[in-house]
Amino acid sequence: CLRHDERYTGQCWTTVSDISERRQAHDTLEGLVRQQTTKLHLTAEQLREEVEQRRRVGEALQETERQYRILAQNLSDGIGIIQDGKFVFANVALTVLFGFADGQMIGVDPFSLIHQEYRNDVRAIFNEVKPSGMSGPFLAQGVSKTGRTLWIEGEFRAMDWEAQAATLLTVKDITEHKLQNIALENERKRL
Repeated sequence: CLRHDERYTGQCWTTVSDISERRQAHDTLEGLVRQQTTKLHLTAEQLREEVEQRRRVGEALQETERQYRILAQNLSDGIGIIQDGKFVFANVALTVLFGFADGQMIGVDPFSLIHQEYRNDVRAIFNEVKPSGMSGPFLAQGVSKTGRTLWIEGEFRAMDWEAQAATLLTVKDITEHKLQNIALENERKRL
């Protein structure tokens, strides 16, 4: 009650407002916030699980790649992976076969290691891989980094390497066998 002067009559003015609508809106908003918070917690948990799963898959992939590299590096056959006309991988056997040091074959054009007389035929076999996925074996004379000629038997196969199309080359050194066959044929001709 407000008293303005001595003539106070005993009357009071009171303001009463109904806040039930505000309370209801507040409760509704709090309920929505709780729902969204629950959804966010669930989504965050799902994301944590997905990140963990991807981490485990990544670790498994790295282990598989490590095992593959160990296997590829310890094979006696030469193995090379070709992308965009260049080696992107070459195992030890392939680098030794062609007289390169470890890592030096990366970026080398594989057809530069094929004797000129066989190069077009081997390139044609290589080009057949794209539609069929694999070539038949080929026989060709190769040329090492030092110019030494050797006989090789190889095969191309389509594959993916680091999420890009590539071609796998496997090569065997058959020089000794080929030279023995040539010697036998020359001996037959002589007799």
